[in-house]
This record gives sequence, C-alpha cells and structure tokens, in this order.
Amino acid sequence: MKNIDKIIFILGLIACIIGFGVYAGMAPAAKSGKKNATGPKGAEIEKWEDNFAAHEAVAWQAPAFDSEEGWSYDLFNSPETIWLASEHRYIAKELPIAQAEPFGVKLISLENPSSRLRISICSTAFPPKKTTDAGKKGGYMTVVTFESPKGEQCSVDFSKLSNVKMTRQEVEGRTIITLTPKKPVEIADRNAALVNLKIVRGQSDDDEGTFYTRYMATIIDRESKNEVVRIPDEFYRNTSKTEAVFADENSETQWRVVETVNADSEEPVFDLETRENPETPWTSLGTKAEFTANSATYVVKVLDIENQQATISKQSEATDRHRRPKVRQAVLDVSPN
Repeated sequence: MKNIDKIIFILGLIACIIGFGVYAGMAPAAKSGKKNATGPKGAEIEKWEDNFAAHEAVAWQAPAFDSEEGWSYDLFNSPETIWLASEHRYIAKELPIAQAEPFGVKLISLENPSSRLRISICSTAFPPKKTTDAGKKGGYMTVVTFESPKGEQCSVDFSKLSNVKMTRQEVEGRTIITLTPKKPVEIADRNAALVNLKIVRGQSDDDEGTFYTRYMATIIDRESKNEVVRIPDEFYRNTSKTEAVFADENSETQWRVVETVNADSEEPVFDLETRENPETPWTSLGTKAEFTANSATYVVKVLDIENQQATISKQSEATDRHRRPKVRQAVLDVSPN
C-alpha cells in the first residue's frame, strides 16, 4: 500500500508541474493580445476619418408651431410674447401672425338709451300764496308733458285731478310748492306713474336779482323699479339699460341687443331686435343675446359701455381637426362706419 501511495503522489506532482508550465507559456500571449486591442492604427484610422468627413453636419430644427391649436415652445426656453392689439390677446413672437378671417359682424354703437321719461311743463299761473285762497285748481295747476325719444307725447293735467294735496314751504328765500295726488297717477303708455311735482320759485343771487321758476317731477319707473326725479327739458340717459347695435359686414342687416339690470335681480336680462336696414323698424326676436349671421352663431357676452367695447363669441359651421365646431371670441370696438 505504501508503494501505491508514493506512485499516486509522484503522478500528482508531475501533473501540477505540467499545468504550471502550460499557464506560464500562455500568459505572455494573452497580455500581448490585450495590448494590441487598444484601437486601430495607421491606414485603418485614416479610412475612418474619410468616412466621417463624407457625412454632412446635422441641423437641429426648432419645434414646429401649430397655428390652429396654438403655439408650443422648447422644454426649457419660454417664448417671448407680444400683444396682438387687433385680437386683444398675446401670441408668441416667433409665431407668424396669420391673416385673421373676417369676423362677420361689427359693433356700430354702444350706449345707454335715452330715457322714456323726459318732461316739459306748461303752467297757467303760479299757485296762490295760501292754499285756502278762492279759485279753481285749473287756475294754477300744471300740465306735465312726457315726451318719448320718438317724440310721442302724453300729459298729466293737475287741474283735472281730484284729491291733490298742495303743501307750501319757505326755504332760504325760496318758495316750494309740492303737488301730490292721493295716489300716483299712471302715465299713459310709459309704464310709469307720477308721484308728485315740485314748483320752486326764487330770486337769483346776481346783481339783476332775476326771479325764476323751476320744476321737478318725481316718477316711479316700473321698468327699472326705481323712483327717479326729472327736470324739464333736460336730456336723460336710462342707466339701467345698455344698448348695443351690431351690423352685418356683408349686408345692411342690424341687430340690437339691450341689456337691462333690474334692482331686484343679480343677472342682467337681454332682449334682441333686428331690422333689414337702418330705415326699417326694429322687430323683436325675444329675450336672448344670440343671433345668426353668415352661417355662424354669435353670442354677446359682455357689454362694456365705459370702454366702448363688446365681447362676443362666434361659432361657425366649420370644424377643427378634432371635428369640434370652431369657436372664436373677439372684443369689438365701436366702429360706426
């Protein structure tokens, strides 16, 4: 057994020596191969350089703008904007300004309409100093004439009224006579009623000391639900109403939108009228602020009488690329011509 162990030991030792010799012989070759793999040299490098020079430089294009859906911008570079006064909005400076298509209608006037309750006075005589003085009421009672913007007139004649209370006051050298019917007197075709009439007589403070007579009528305006005071022959605007007139750019057709703000309502009420041309009468189209022209629907959003502008949207029959109706909103300035 001992001889066999020796033989196995000797064989194992010989195998180890042979393996070490093989490894030692291959290591220089592997090291030499790694050094040769650092890269190409000489003609091979020149060939690569020639091929690279044959390619043109890559030009990076700016992102395209979509004029229909709006504009975009680079990820980290915000756009420089400019104010487009013709459309009352900001746009990217890089975005070319497209020629705007005609809006279709224009705003030709925007104002508070003249009051329905302008008055004039026709007095036969100044009332007597004492309310107990003899004489008929017709001798001193006054006729109040209410004139509409169209020139139509109607009157309230105090001499024909019963139960009219008259009070007289002396205030700082002025005489104030107040004529008050027992109940407000209805004013025909005006949707209003006369509450009282004040007649003021005094003397001016100038050197001539001229005597004057002035009148003030207190009226209930049932349309605005307010009590108003009117002075004869003065021009009044009805500030509870805003009246805008739009005209078709392609014809003489006009639309009038009247916005009414009532004292007991937060939301305004819109009334719409139309006419074929400025010479024809207005025709009512109902309580709305929407009209159709040139195959498009227009909706009045805001009437800004202070800045003489109207905000109005236009929805055309054409659709965008998402098959949605095209809606465009514009701020129109008053343009009478």
